[in-house]
Amino acid sequence: MSDSAPDQLLSFQATVNSIIMTSSSGATGGVLPAAVTVEVSHLQATAQPLSQVQVAPGTYTGATVSLSSVSATYVNSSGAVASVSFSGTFSVPVTFNPNLVVGSDPVALNLDFNLAQSITSLTASGLTPTITASTGTVPAASQQEEGTGGVHDLTGVITSLSGASFVMEANQVASALTVTVDSNTVYSGVTGLSNLAVGNIVEVNATFQSNSTLLASKVEGEVGIAVEAEGIVVSRTAGSGSTPNTFVIAVQNSAGSGAPTPGTLLSVAADNTTLYVLPVDEANLGGLSFTPSFTSFANLAIGQRVEVRTASNFGVVVREVKLGLQTLGGTPNSQNGTQYTLSLPSPSAFLLLTGATNIDFILQSTTELNGLSTIVLGAPLHVRGLLLFDTVSSRYKLVATRITP
Repeated sequence: MSDSAPDQLLSFQATVNSIIMTSSSGATGGVLPAAVTVEVSHLQATAQPLSQVQVAPGTYTGATVSLSSVSATYVNSSGAVASVSFSGTFSVPVTFNPNLVVGSDPVALNLDFNLAQSITSLTASGLTPTITASTGTVPAASQQEEGTGGVHDLTGVITSLSGASFVMEANQVASALTVTVDSNTVYSGVTGLSNLAVGNIVEVNATFQSNSTLLASKVEGEVGIAVEAEGIVVSRTAGSGSTPNTFVIAVQNSAGSGAPTPGTLLSVAADNTTLYVLPVDEANLGGLSFTPSFTSFANLAIGQRVEVRTASNFGVVVREVKLGLQTLGGTPNSQNGTQYTLSLPSPSAFLLLTGATNIDFILQSTTELNGLSTIVLGAPLHVRGLLLFDTVSSRYKLVATRITP
């Protein structure tokens, strides 16, 4: 599942009750093993697996997706965080064009929840869900991306380990996933599977294999972490003396026992024992015209997407704050070498929270242009990457990893 979300949203969550596919002969069958609640606004310019299932061979022309318990968290015109619950259960028809042909090889079905077209107003009756589908054969591992078999930063909890593999369950995935490792797997936080145990939280980058497992290129083990949450910083307050620094995030994803649900406003406390993590392996931070820094509360800015981790619960000072990948939409209106100015739309949650009408984004040699061949000034696009606040220029700077129309 992926998303095209309106810029005013901080989160949008829905329970997917079922996905019923229809074959060319008129036969129907469910492909979701269990209902699952997903938050889709963080899936702009990316995708995550919703389920991995065996499907009877055949040609499928479309599907019907059932949704309920739909709600959104957004920033209103006054700059305050608000929420809305959309009334009803929704039955959403989806047409496959081209048809989805299932044979002996694995295939990918990507459902794009087009929130920008689905939400007519942020009121109880303001939702008419629109989902579009793209289909295709899962390519070779070296060519897989999110949405075609590859997964990136998929977070879950280990439920079993055996030899060179483990099974993980993620809050927003309807089926358990088997992850294998090999000699090329890179580890972070641990040196190998022997350091992991049932109940540990892990983050995985992987590709889909013909034996229906995921082969991990990276496994980050969060040993000693009981619960984590990911979301957008909507406010921050510097502490003094024995009073810790605090900030609030609008939760988009989480893992661990008692983890907050998507849409929750989570208050977080941090002090001088809290570790701030800049994931240098997530983006190319070399050769920048500014110094990328995320080492303390001073570098934490409203509007950034972060992951917070605690060894017990969120009632205590958190152990880690990690900067996360995020996507901002807008229109590039000027260029200076590989740096562009991105004008933000209004209303935009980021603009309303920060007051910034534009930010800078940097195109690196490793930046993926997906669906476009070059950056055209005046043409709207979505930029995904690591968002930093440069204290020297007092500007937000997004180091781009992926750019889509």
